[in-house]
Amino acid sequence: MMRELQAELGLTYLFVSHDLGVVANISDRVAVMYAGRIVEIGPTEAIFRAPRHPYTEALLAAIPGRHQRGGAGRIRLEGHVPDPAHKQPGCAFADRCRYALPACRETPPPMAGTPEHSYACIRADELSLRAVHRERALEPA
Repeated sequence: MMRELQAELGLTYLFVSHDLGVVANISDRVAVMYAGRIVEIGPTEAIFRAPRHPYTEALLAAIPGRHQRGGAGRIRLEGHVPDPAHKQPGCAFADRCRYALPACRETPPPMAGTPEHSYACIRADELSLRAVHRERALEPA
């Protein structure tokens, strides 16, 4: 219904959800946020097929039912959720990121990539993050 209204009335939506399975169904572009900052933004297809931020990878792994269809399972995020009242000097996700290096805790990562698909991770070019085909995210659990 949302897609139909969007097409008929020329609407734009800002839809907020932790469930990327739902997001895949209604979004053309996705902005992934962590601790109040955008950590990855791009076309839905690019985000699902080639995530560039570890938090995006964890959200994709959490799509309901995905781990039951041959996926590698959920990614359990260890560590502490950052306290917004006490900003840390580096990447806000560093304490929960399984790929974090000491440098990740020193300076906030700048947005990198292209204007079409940007991400904030200093290791993005060396990591091979787990992806999911958008069609698979749309399958019922």
